[in-house]
Amino acid sequence: MNIAKCLLTVLIVVTCISSNATPTPEMEKAVISEHKTYQDFKETFIFLIAKLTEESKAESDEESVSDAHWTCVNQQEIVKMFNNNKKYKKQFDQEFAKEYPSFDATLDGFQKSVIEMKPFCDQMQAAYDKI
Repeated sequence: MNIAKCLLTVLIVVTCISSNATPTPEMEKAVISEHKTYQDFKETFIFLIAKLTEESKAESDEESVSDAHWTCVNQQEIVKMFNNNKKYKKQFDQEFAKEYPSFDATLDGFQKSVIEMKPFCDQMQAAYDKI
């Protein structure tokens, strides 16, 4: 029983800490908006991919509602960012040719993932809102 209480306390603390790190609307707008340079676009993309990777690992170990929610949000942000920065297709295709098939295929993959995960993400959003 004491272990269960301890784990519950840790879960609550982690949840509170992560909810304090919620990005502001201004931060989200900066992420998904049209970027002024390809370098800015690339750095934002790499950051979001790192967040997805980091959160996916945490989710598989802890199955945290917060991590699942942010995985959904980050995928949606990548789709919006790509849609707002199509002018960087050529540079993306040249630089990321080994990691990703193409700008369009990467966008398509994330769009499909967002659509397929929508029911799950809606559940995670509702659970996250209760935290």
